[in-house]
Amino acid sequence: MIKCMFLFFVPLVVFSQTSSSEEFSLKTPTGTILGTLTTPADAGTDTPLVLLIAGSGPTDRNGNGPGFRSDAYQKLAEALSQRGVAMLRYDKRGVAGSKSAAVREEDLTFDTFIQDAVGWVDTLRKTRRFGKITVAGHSEGSLIGMVAARRAHADRYVSIAGAGRNINEVLKTQLATLPDSMRMEAYRGLDSLREGKRVQKPNPLLYSIFRPSVQPFVISWMQYDPAEEIIKLDMPVAIVQGGHDIQVAMSEAERLREARPSAKWIVFDAMNHLLKDAPAERNANLATYNQPDFPLTIGLVEAIADFIKE
Repeated sequence: MIKCMFLFFVPLVVFSQTSSSEEFSLKTPTGTILGTLTTPADAGTDTPLVLLIAGSGPTDRNGNGPGFRSDAYQKLAEALSQRGVAMLRYDKRGVAGSKSAAVREEDLTFDTFIQDAVGWVDTLRKTRRFGKITVAGHSEGSLIGMVAARRAHADRYVSIAGAGRNINEVLKTQLATLPDSMRMEAYRGLDSLREGKRVQKPNPLLYSIFRPSVQPFVISWMQYDPAEEIIKLDMPVAIVQGGHDIQVAMSEAERLREARPSAKWIVFDAMNHLLKDAPAERNANLATYNQPDFPLTIGLVEAIADFIKE
């Protein structure tokens, strides 16, 4: 695990009638991670704060990545500030303002992302500017957030479109349509990684999953089971899921709920993976990924804010 030293600074503050935004940084031995802190205009030391952890891939602090722009995280931060909740969102390592923190793919592990999140909580807590701190994780960030919330002793935790099964099982589901021989080869490879053993000669047709440089990350990811991690949390938990999420099925959220029946259950039937209402049909759903002007699902912000402020 990478050990980090943390420092924050505030070089720029942008004010509006209802909120202000500051750029924050998290310094690590491999570079600086940049984020934006959005706070209510009348924020005080009792103002609750939520740290949002992004989903998979090269996602920036606004919730955008290669080939799509939704501005979902930015919209969420601005809307929460209007309801008295501050939010810190950040560019992932190697992305946008956090490019200097990039590490070689073969050196990146799931624990690297967990430690980044823990560092943010520690840094924000040391400012003594806020009240209770909630950790919220979206998609892949859900599992990162579960572990980080426990290690950083956060006050609350929110899973948004998070998987309920080990990534080994999730990947097998995604690969289920492969031809029989290739599917079985992929399953054997995944089981090997689950046991901590690398795949020595990956099939070129499966190289995106089993390339040597990414195997350490996948092995470390497979050491965590979301349904087991959510049980370990000694804090209030909320599970948020959309019925039209074509990337994370409702059954994933239901598995988390079964593991943590006391969690607050927040479901929006028409919400997709990027937190906006969308058609159930796949192509029409994906078309909304590039429409940043689409509003967040009605009621989502209120539900999250209510949970944070309970």
